[in-house]
Formats: sequence, structure tokens, C-alpha cells
Amino acid sequence: PRTDRLFDRFRRTGDPRVLAKVVDATAPELWRVAAHLCRDRHAAEDAVQGAFLSAIEARADWDAARPLLPWLLGHLANRVREQHRVSRRVPDPARFELPTVADPADVAAVREVSALCRDALQRLDEPYRTTLERHLVGGLAPHEIASELGVPPGTVRMRRHRGLDQLRQKLPASVLAGGAVASQVPPASLVAMREVVLGAVPGGAAVAVAGHVGSFLIGALVMNKVLLVAASAVVVLSLWLA
Repeated sequence: PRTDRLFDRFRRTGDPRVLAKVVDATAPELWRVAAHLCRDRHAAEDAVQGAFLSAIEARADWDAARPLLPWLLGHLANRVREQHRVSRRVPDPARFELPTVADPADVAAVREVSALCRDALQRLDEPYRTTLERHLVGGLAPHEIASELGVPPGTVRMRRHRGLDQLRQKLPASVLAGGAVASQVPPASLVAMREVVLGAVPGGAAVAVAGHVGSFLIGALVMNKVLLVAASAVVVLSLWLA
């Protein structure tokens, strides 16, 4: 893919203009996933921005024989996990507030969505249903599921991927659209993230100033694969366990 070739060129030359093209092309996809993993827009911004900064530092570790986007998403996932660890260490003022009575309509809505998720999972084909039950409900990692079922970890990851795709197809569109942050990245967020990321490399600040939001929108259109499967899986998990 063109984006992979561009990133390979950037890590060989350090050209910030090439890095800008990579950011423009991949930021919308990273945001879609971050929007479903993070609680608010600012957390999503920090996660995507941090993923790019981490990738820049570790650019020598990327295997050019493998796709770039999943590698970037791995950095994104690490940033989100770190955010969650920090948030658990910081006391939440809401814990000290008196509990409020839940709106019966909200409770009914949560129960309805939870029922839809459970029903969709039960209608999955085997072995995908068993794999997703252990992953989403049991919280097991792929290697743990592999050990339990006596199959290779790669097989578990394949079943998880296909099972999530089946699950997404069986869920109503209203459930998949239930992320806490808009899946379309705000222009202001794009500009801010681009400026910080490009500013991390020599000469990047000037390139960031010369850039504009339209390049992000173009990048979103040229991407061939939309990673909504991972995002929808997070939505399913969060709603189910609510």
C-alpha cells in the first residue's frame, strides 16, 4: 500500500513532508477506533497523537513486510491501556457524590441493548461463538483461549476476527453507532494532532503550518479498509457489561 511505502521512506529519510502524508492518510482510521475506546474527545486526541509519537520513536522496529495500519493500531491500543491505568490510579470525584436514582427509561434502554448483544452472540456460528464468549465475556486473551481449546493462537485470532465481523452484521445499526465520541474526527482535533506529531521531527513544524484539514479528509477517502469491526467489538463489550 502507498501509505506503507511512504512510512518506509520517512524512516529512511526523516522527511517530515512524507510523514505528513502518512498522518493524513491514517489519522481518520485511528480516530474511529479511539472514538470507541476513549471516554471523551480529549482522551481520543491524546491516544491518537500518542500512537503517532510512539510509532515515530519505534519506526526502526516496524517490519515493512507487514501492513502499517495494524502496527499503528497496536501503538494506539497501548496508549489507551495506559490512559485506563492512570485513570484508575486517580480518584474520581464522582465516587464521593451521593448516588442518584437512575432514569427508568435509561435502565430499560441498557437492558434492551444488552439483550440484543447477547442474542447476536448466541446466533453466531461455531467455533466463532465459543471464541468470542471466552474473549468478550470471559476476558481471556488469544493465547489463553488457544491453550484452553488446544488450538494455535493464530487460529484463535482468525476466529475472533471473523466472529466479530459476523457479530457486527447481526447487530442493529443503532447499536454500532453508540460510541461515546463522534466517529468523524473534529477538524480542530485533526489540526492539533497534526501539529504536535509533525513538530516531533526536524523541520516538521513548518510542514504542519503549511498543511490544512482538507488533506485529512482526502486521506480518509483513499483508505481502502475501514476498521469498524474492532470499534464495534468495543461497543458491544461496553454495552454488554454495562
